Amino acid sequence: MVRIRLAPEGEAQRRAFLGLTTVPVAPRPVLDRSRVGVLTVHVVDRGGVEHVVRAGNSMNPKWLAWGPSYRPRPGDSGAGVFVVSENPGAAAGSPPRVFLIGNVVASDDAGGIAALFSQADFPALVPSAEAGPGKAAR
Repeated sequence: MVRIRLAPEGEAQRRAFLGLTTVPVAPRPVLDRSRVGVLTVHVVDRGGVEHVVRAGNSMNPKWLAWGPSYRPRPGDSGAGVFVVSENPGAAAGSPPRVFLIGNVVASDDAGGIAALFSQADFPALVPSAEAGPGKAAR
């Protein structure tokens, strides 16, 4: 758990802070860990540049690896890896659904590697119906 204290200086910084949102962690693994899969992911590097790459889990079922179109640089480690999908059943023009599925852990001559995770990997952190103020999650 992290606690951050912010003191925005001025109205513009206050509005920017209030505009921040969170992205949910995927509820379950995005790829079947019993076989190889490939998907398109979005990574935002330390400079705020978004990279969209095709990545697969052929090296390890809990990792994604991609080619040289994006080579993480020092400082990119820990960057979020996201999937973006249409929101079925939503009204036309609705924003897409975005889920955090992992984070950048390494770079090599071939490209980059991310560790995959989902809520299913951390059941103790997922609130249950019984959990409430002062009660532990499952």
